[in-house]
Amino acid sequence: MSDQSNINDVLAEIEKVAIHTQQGSVVKVEDVRRLTAKLKQEVEESKRPEIPYRMTPEKARQAIRRDEELMKQFPTTPREPTRSISAQEPQPQSSA
Repeated sequence: MSDQSNINDVLAEIEKVAIHTQQGSVVKVEDVRRLTAKLKQEVEESKRPEIPYRMTPEKARQAIRRDEELMKQFPTTPREPTRSISAQEPQPQSSA
């Protein structure tokens, strides 16, 4: 609540629940607690859609491949086949 606009918003909400008399305004502590809890919950709910859920790298790759707009950023050039490299060590040539 260090943001000045948030403080002004909270004060405006507190003034709505305050009891106004000739001698001044009175606010119950429980009203302030209830109000701050309500505002905190609203802020948390507004943040939820921005935070992605945790996923495995493979699921992330699949999600990217399904997203057509995102895939437009990647080149679609097909890979050319190349010569394969043997995984075995070369055998000495024997002469018969």
